[in-house]
Amino acid sequence: MIVFNGEIYNYRELKLELQRAAQGSGHTTYFFKTNSDTEVILAAYLRWGNQCLNYLNGMFAFAIYNTETGNVFAARDRMGVKPFYYHYTESIFVFSSEVRPIINSGIKTFKLNSDLISEYLQYQTVHAPNTIVKGIKQLLPGHYLEYTNNKATITEYWKPERFIQQKNELSYTENCNKVFELLSASVQRRLVSDVPFGAFLSGGIDSSIVVALMSKVSNEKINTFNISFDESEFSESKYAQIIAKKYDTQHHEIKLTPDDFLKDLPNALNAMDHPSGDGPNTYIVSKATKMQELPWL
Repeated sequence: MIVFNGEIYNYRELKLELQRAAQGSGHTTYFFKTNSDTEVILAAYLRWGNQCLNYLNGMFAFAIYNTETGNVFAARDRMGVKPFYYHYTESIFVFSSEVRPIINSGIKTFKLNSDLISEYLQYQTVHAPNTIVKGIKQLLPGHYLEYTNNKATITEYWKPERFIQQKNELSYTENCNKVFELLSASVQRRLVSDVPFGAFLSGGIDSSIVVALMSKVSNEKINTFNISFDESEFSESKYAQIIAKKYDTQHHEIKLTPDDFLKDLPNALNAMDHPSGDGPNTYIVSKATKMQELPWL
C-alpha cells in the first residue's frame, strides 16, 4: 500500500526498465494495472527495496506500508521539494504532508515548541528536522525512514557533496555546455504534464533562464506571469517584459496594491501550518495568477 505526493519525471523509462528486467531475472514479474507514476514507485520498491530511490528522478514524498509485516518505508526527495511530517511512539506512527492533520489526529495534545520561536524570528522559518510544534518532525531531504518493530530508523541516501569532483577535468566551454545540457534536460522533463503549465517571470536570472529553456523545447507559446506594483522601485515588470518579448511568450502582467496583500494576509497565514517568511507572498501571487481569465485556470 502506497501514499504518494509528487511527480516522478522518469517514470515512463523506469517502467520499461522494470518490465524488461523481469524477463529472465529470477524476479516475480510485476504486471502494471495503471499508467501512473505512483504504481512505478511501488513496483520499483518491490524490485529493489530501499535502493529504488537511486532510480527515481523527481519531487516526491511517499510512504509504503507492508500489510503483512506492518512495516513502513517512507522517503523524501533529494532537495526536499515535497514535505513529509511525522510523529511516532512505540505503538503509533502517523505522517502527513502538512502539520495540521497530525495535530487533528487526536493521538495526543500537541504544544507549541517555544524553544524555536527565536529561530523563526531570526530566519523566518524553523529548520528541519524540527517544526514549530513539539513532537512533530520533518523528514530531512535526501533521507528515508523505516518504521519496523515499533522503532523508526532514518538513513541519508543522497547528498550533493558526493558529486563534487576533486579535480575538474573539463574546460570552461565544456562546463558551460554541460550546465546548459543539464538545465535543458531538467526543464524538458518538467514540461511533461497532464495539465497546462506556465511560469512566474520576474525578469531576474533564474526565471529568465527557465522561460528561455521552456520556449526552446516547447512547441507552443509559454504562458508567463509577472506581478507588478505602482511603486516603480519595487516593480520588476519592465525586466519581465523584456524577457517575454524576447521569447515571444503569452505574457500576463498582474498589478497588485498593498491593500490586496493586506486583504489576503489572513487567508495566507491560515493556509500555512509551517512558518515561512515567503509563504504569504507565494500564496497571494499564486491566487492572483489563478484568478486570471484564462480558459485553463
